[in-house]
Amino acid sequence: MTFFADVIANPVTTITYLNNEVCENAGLVNLIPHGTLAGGFWTGTGVSTVTSKFNPDVANPGTHTIHYTYFNSYGCYDTESVSVIVHPVPTVNVVTTPANCGVQDGTANATIAGGTPTYTIYWSNGSSVEDQTNLAAGMYFINVTDSEGCGVTKPATVSSNGLTLSGTVTNVLCSGANSGAIDLTATSTAGIDEIEWSNGATTEDLSGLLAGTYEVTVTANDGCISTATFTVGAPTGFSFSEVVTSATCGNTDGDIVLTVNGGTAPYDYQWFATVSGSPVGTNSASLINVDAGAYFVIVTDDNGCSSVFTTP
Repeated sequence: MTFFADVIANPVTTITYLNNEVCENAGLVNLIPHGTLAGGFWTGTGVSTVTSKFNPDVANPGTHTIHYTYFNSYGCYDTESVSVIVHPVPTVNVVTTPANCGVQDGTANATIAGGTPTYTIYWSNGSSVEDQTNLAAGMYFINVTDSEGCGVTKPATVSSNGLTLSGTVTNVLCSGANSGAIDLTATSTAGIDEIEWSNGATTEDLSGLLAGTYEVTVTANDGCISTATFTVGAPTGFSFSEVVTSATCGNTDGDIVLTVNGGTAPYDYQWFATVSGSPVGTNSASLINVDAGAYFVIVTDDNGCSSVFTTP
């Protein structure tokens, strides 16, 4: 008796046109266009298996390996890997001294570190000198770019003597939410005439804010003007990576070990079977001893922010 069997060749995946060097603050990199054959999944440090995007800020500076895996309909697979270098960005700290009302005698002194020297400096007043003198009260910005092309921009507020501004910032609890606030206090012996915020508001205090930088310009009744900048922070968005151990035929010996980045630790986990919607497992990053099938987990952080991860 003669038996015949088809031998199925493994698929061949490639990673193309992916920039192998990025700056830490470059933002999310969409990996989907860079993997062939289409329909596979991406893994690696800083990679979200949900969105197939690489976040260099989550990965942190260094050399990281990103993997692209494709399974065909026969269960045959191929994995291609590529190294991505994340370059650190410079850090800039600016210390200012106030200007007297109507006089250009304020200063802004910058301290630059990190990144990859040497640095190219550009101030919003056109100067390329690290430290600034003879400044009027107002808002200035310094941009520093290192030899790898990684740059950062920082605000510098030169206040005015006789008009003082201070504020308390409430940061956003969940990435992408508008729960931030700024409680401004403006003080002048002449009294306050006008308040203008960079988002168009004219009230002293702001609420319902997204994460970002907000500048306020305050004019006193004696004509003195002072500006201040406040930054409303937010946690980074959730990103997930997982290690899956497939269940053997007819057995409940499959495992999923999930790694969560972003949000605000600690995390709460609620696992469910995708088809039935029934809860499975325990409040843990690991789903142990399950049968073959699709699963999803609702991850909730310490601020009550949630995200859903579905196994590929």
